[in-house]
Amino acid sequence: MFFRLLVQLVEQYGESSWARIAEKLPLRIGKQCRDRWHNCLRPNIMKNSWYEEDDKSLISLHKKFGNKWADIARNMPGRSENNIKNHWNATKRKQFKFSSRGHEKTKYHSYLLKDYITSVSSSSSANQTRIQESLGFDRQNHSFSGSGLGYMPGELVVNETGFDFDFDEDEVSSHLVDQLQFNPQNDLDFIGSILSNGFR
Repeated sequence: MFFRLLVQLVEQYGESSWARIAEKLPLRIGKQCRDRWHNCLRPNIMKNSWYEEDDKSLISLHKKFGNKWADIARNMPGRSENNIKNHWNATKRKQFKFSSRGHEKTKYHSYLLKDYITSVSSSSSANQTRIQESLGFDRQNHSFSGSGLGYMPGELVVNETGFDFDFDEDEVSSHLVDQLQFNPQNDLDFIGSILSNGFR
């Protein structure tokens, strides 16, 4: 009943009057109506499986737009933003199953997309690690050493009135003042080290 009525209202008011459409539907808001229309009910939506050509298009658009799923969906006629995100995330976590003879089962699996997602994830992870190391991040202690970043103000103390941090106020205020002091040579050295390591 809801779906039929939503389709009729979209035909009557168009695809941009979601608040007006929601007024005609009990217990619905405009965003719910819009999402249901764009992800499920729109007549040109493709509900079929993904194939290699679809994945090639998705990879190409992801290289152009990154994780901007709405922009990608605008350039993939018939695929909804939700459908694209679901396919991406399912491929990202999927463990491909093989038959007992070691051959891939007959259903299409996107090794192309899986490999691309892995390469994107590993390169961004490697960049993040290099940036953290250049800033003095200590991976063992999960903190920044020597730079003043990641300052922890003492211990968390729990008592009958709630909780509080046990710290010396003079230590905290002097620490904050030290962080605010401007040293142009240190800033230039820091920027130079980032540029020399190939960060963009």
